[in-house]
Amino acid sequence: MPTLAELEFLAHAHVHKSTSGVPEGEAEVTLISKRLPDPASRNDMYLVSQEGRYRNEAFDFMARGHPSGFAS
Repeated sequence: MPTLAELEFLAHAHVHKSTSGVPEGEAEVTLISKRLPDPASRNDMYLVSQEGRYRNEAFDFMARGHPSGFAS
């Protein structure tokens, strides 16, 4: 998992603005993986929210007190 400091370099959101500075449309997001896939093989990727999962600058694998990180 990336550190909290690395997230700044791995994700970016941008909203286009009109010439008068008014936001137009929806935000566009760019995400970059910390690891690149092998180009010679099939790769599946999943986008998973990490919101609320960082504690003290590091990813909290034991979020909410559950070993899997998910509440049952």
